[in-house]
Amino acid sequence: MGEIDGADDLSGYLWCGADKEALYFAADMTDDYLENIYSYDDADMWRGDAVEFYLGLYDMRPSDQRHKDYEITTEPDFQIDIKANAGTNPCFHVYTNGKRNPSNIGIIGTEQWCGPRVPGDFTSGYYAEAKLPYSGLDWDPALPPVPHPQVGWVLPCNIMIRDNDTPGGSDQEGQLSWSNHQDAGASWDRPDVWKHQVVIYDPKLLHLVGKATISYQIQIAAYSDVTNDLCNYAGVSPNATNSFDSGLDQPEPPPSPANYLQLYFPHPEWNHNLGERFCRDIRPNVDLSNAALVWNFVIETDLSNQTIAVCVRPEWDKIPPNYGLVLKDLDNDLFQNLRVDTSAYQYVSAATGGQHRFQLIVGNTSVTQSQKTLTAGWNLISLPLSPQDFSTSSILGDDITEAYYVMGFRQTTGYFPADTLQLGCGYWIGTTQAHNVDIEGEMLTEAVPVPLEKGYNLIGNPFPFSIYGENFIFVKNGRHLGAVDAANEGWVQDVFYTFAAEDSGYREVSLLQAWQGAWIPVLEDSVELMLDPSAAMASKKIALRKEGGESISVSSWRFILTATTNRATDFLTQLGVDTTATDGFDPNLDYCEPPPPPGGDYVEVYFPHPKWGSLPGIRYNRDIRAPLQDEETKIWNLEIHTNNTGMVKLQWPDLSARVPDGHRFFLIDLDAESENSVNMQENQSYAYFSTGLRHFRIEVTYNANSVGEGGNSFVPTYFKLSQNYPNPFNPNTQIDYALPKASHVVIEIYNLAGQKIVTLVDGDVLPGSYSVCWNGQDRHGRAVASGVYLCRMHAKTLGSLPMEFTDRKKLILLK
Repeated sequence: MGEIDGADDLSGYLWCGADKEALYFAADMTDDYLENIYSYDDADMWRGDAVEFYLGLYDMRPSDQRHKDYEITTEPDFQIDIKANAGTNPCFHVYTNGKRNPSNIGIIGTEQWCGPRVPGDFTSGYYAEAKLPYSGLDWDPALPPVPHPQVGWVLPCNIMIRDNDTPGGSDQEGQLSWSNHQDAGASWDRPDVWKHQVVIYDPKLLHLVGKATISYQIQIAAYSDVTNDLCNYAGVSPNATNSFDSGLDQPEPPPSPANYLQLYFPHPEWNHNLGERFCRDIRPNVDLSNAALVWNFVIETDLSNQTIAVCVRPEWDKIPPNYGLVLKDLDNDLFQNLRVDTSAYQYVSAATGGQHRFQLIVGNTSVTQSQKTLTAGWNLISLPLSPQDFSTSSILGDDITEAYYVMGFRQTTGYFPADTLQLGCGYWIGTTQAHNVDIEGEMLTEAVPVPLEKGYNLIGNPFPFSIYGENFIFVKNGRHLGAVDAANEGWVQDVFYTFAAEDSGYREVSLLQAWQGAWIPVLEDSVELMLDPSAAMASKKIALRKEGGESISVSSWRFILTATTNRATDFLTQLGVDTTATDGFDPNLDYCEPPPPPGGDYVEVYFPHPKWGSLPGIRYNRDIRAPLQDEETKIWNLEIHTNNTGMVKLQWPDLSARVPDGHRFFLIDLDAESENSVNMQENQSYAYFSTGLRHFRIEVTYNANSVGEGGNSFVPTYFKLSQNYPNPFNPNTQIDYALPKASHVVIEIYNLAGQKIVTLVDGDVLPGSYSVCWNGQDRHGRAVASGVYLCRMHAKTLGSLPMEFTDRKKLILLK
C-alpha cells in the first residue's frame, strides 16, 4: 500500500482471495515510526493502527442466471477489520459487518493466525490472516446460502490502512485508501467504474489453503532485477503423503512468454493433469532427528547473465531447534547453512538462461561429500570437510593423475611443500590442466581453532557452506573479539583476500565460500582464530575503512588504482585522505599487500613504507593520509611489480568524480627516460613496457582558491545519476551525480516494497559533480539485509524558471 503521508507511517502488503470454501484475508504490516519503541511500551506501538477491507460480491452473469442476493447495491457486502488491541500483550482480531451481518456477531468457523513477524518482537511488524467460510456467513434464514464466487464474478473492493503514532492514542493520524470499485464521488452501485476487477483462477495466490493442518512451512523465493517468483512453499503436515495432496500441494502455473523467472518443485511421478511443476510441496511430518527430508527444486529463466537471488524464509518458531536446514546448489556444488546464514543466496544465470538445480534439506543435514573444480594454474583452496586421511595424496591423488603442487605458507619460512592438509588453513594447488576433485568426510559442527603468526597467514573455510568474516572470532590472552573489534585493538586487520584464478588477481571479500582460502594480515603475536559458523558476534564492518561518510569532501576522499597485464590484474590499490588518518601507519585504514602466488603470473601495485615498523610487510595496497591543508602538496610513492614481460596498464577510473574540487593529481614515472608527468585529471590511464619493477610518484596538491576554477570542478552540461560503484557491494557503495545548475537535491534509498530506508542528500547544491556514499544502514544506523534496493534522485533547479530531474538506479547489497 505504501505510505500515508510520510516516512513514519504504516505500510505493508495486503491480500484477499477466495476459493470454493471460504474468503481469505491477509496483512503483513510494518510501522515505519519505530522511534517510539525506545520510550514507550511495545504494546502502544500499534494502538490505533488498523487495516480495513470493504468487499462487494456481485454476480455479473446474465439476469436469468444471476444469484439474486448478489446484485448491485449501494453498500459493500462485507467489512473485514484487522486491528491492534491495547494492552501489554497486543493481538489482532477480525470481524465483519454489512448487510448480511448487522449485529457484528462473530463468524462461525473463522480461523485466524496472527502475531509479530519475528516471534516475541512486535517492533518487527506483524501479520494477520483470516479464513472466513461461507457457511458461517448465513445468519439471515430469509436469504439464500452464500455461494462461492465463480469465474466472471466482479469483486469490487476498497482497502484502507490507518496509522496512529501517538503512543497511547486511539484515533488515526493518517489514512490511505485504495479502491478498484469507484472513482471520486462514485459509489458501490457503479459497475462502470469497477475497473474490470473480476474473479480469475490463480493457484499462486497467497492464502491459507491447508495452512491450518501444516506443522511448518518454508517459503522459497527467487528474485532478479527484471522479475520475481515469490510464493513457493515446502512444508510438512500430519495429513500429507508423499503423493499429490489436494488442498496441500499446488500446481505451478505456466511462465510468461518472455522475461520470466520460475521456481518450482518437479514431480513427474505425481502424474498431475496440470503438469509436473508445483509451487507448494507438503510432506508427511516425521521425526527428522536422525533422518532428513529433501525438497528438489528448480529455477528456470530465459534471462541472460542475470544475478538471481534465492531467499529461504523458514518458520523458525515452528521448526524443531535440533533440525538442520541447508540450501544446496547442485549445479555449483555449494552449500548454505540456513541456521547460520539467512542471507539470500546468489548465482548468475547462463548466457542462454536455462535451469539451475537446488535442494532444500531439513533434519540431519550432515554433509559427507563435496566437489571442487580446479582451474589450470594456481588455486587458493581449503578443506570443507574432515576426511579420515589428511594426506594430499589421499585427497587429490585419486582425481589428479598428472603432476600437481601443493604449497602452504608460514610467515617465518615462506612457502613450503605441504604433504598433509589442516582444517582452517589455506593452500595453493598448482596444476597444468583443469580438474574436478572431491572429498569425503565429516561436516564439522564445532569451532576450528587456527593459530596465527604475526604477519600474513593463509586461512581457509573448514565448512561446506559460506562463512562471513564478521563472524570470525579472534582470541588473545583469554579475550574473544569479533573481526572489527580485534582490528580496533590492533590484533589484526579486518580484511580478507582471496585469489581469482580466471584473471590471476586478488579480491577483497567479506565471506569465504566452501573450498576457499584467503590471506589475513595479523599485527600481533599469540593471536588465535576461531572459525565457528554459529558465532553471532554481529560486528559492523569498518565502512570501507572510513569510506562511509555522508559525502566526499576535502577531508574525506579516495580513489582506486588498477593495473593489468596480458595475464594478470591488481584491483586492490587505493589512496586518499580521511579525518581519522595520520600520515603514518593506521591499522584500520592502511592495508598490507598480500604475498604473490607461489608461481604463475602476477602484477602488484603497492606503496612502499619500510619505515612503518615491524609489520607484516613493507608494501601496502592502501595508503590513507590526513587531509591536505590549503596550498599543501603530499607525495605517495608507488611501485608496480610483475613477472610478465610486456605492456602494463595503470588506470584510475572516474578519479574526477571521486575527489573534491581544488585538488590536482600528477603521476610521475621515475624510471622513464624523461620522468614522464601525467595529469591524472586529464588522462585516465598510463601504459608502459615492463620487465619487472617500476617506480612512480603521485603528487597531490590542494588549493582552496582554485575551487570552481577548472580541473575536476568543471560544470556538467546535464543532470546525471550514475550507477553506484561497486555494485554488488558490501557494505559500502559510492553514488555519483552531476548538476548543471544550482538545485535542491534529494537522494534517497528505498527497498523494493517502496519503503524509504535512508536519505543521503536533502539540500541546495551548487552546480558540479558530486559523490555520496551509502554504508548499507537505515536512518537509525542499523544494517539492512542483503537484497536489491533503489536509489532515487530528484533535483529541482533554483530560480524563477525551475527545471526538474528524476532518476533511479538499482543497488545490490550482497553480504
